[in-house]
Amino acid sequence: MRIALDFDKTYNIAPEFWDTFINISQESGHEVILATYRHKEYDWDPLLDNLDIPMYFTDGKAKKPFLEELGIVVDIWIDDNPYSITDDSAWLPDSPELHAWRVENQKRIDQEQMKRN
Repeated sequence: MRIALDFDKTYNIAPEFWDTFINISQESGHEVILATYRHKEYDWDPLLDNLDIPMYFTDGKAKKPFLEELGIVVDIWIDDNPYSITDDSAWLPDSPELHAWRVENQKRIDQEQMKRN
């Protein structure tokens, strides 16, 4: 089976849990991939550095058709927002909502890095 795992409000909420899930899935012969609405360059999160699975950044495009255009068929989707699988994001690339999210996300990342140091 090919399993697509979401990042925001899924993997990033409990990375240790999902790392265990990924390892068990792979040991059982399944493929786990990351499928996220994020933009690879603008929305990178340090947690992604630890993932050793294929990652697909759709930049707000619906995940299922995006992956299918690449010839990737997913058997199981794990996503807190099922609409992101079939629908494009309501936030356009230049939208104030996306800009505000990116600012807040960077603040969160900076705070987490300060805690680690």
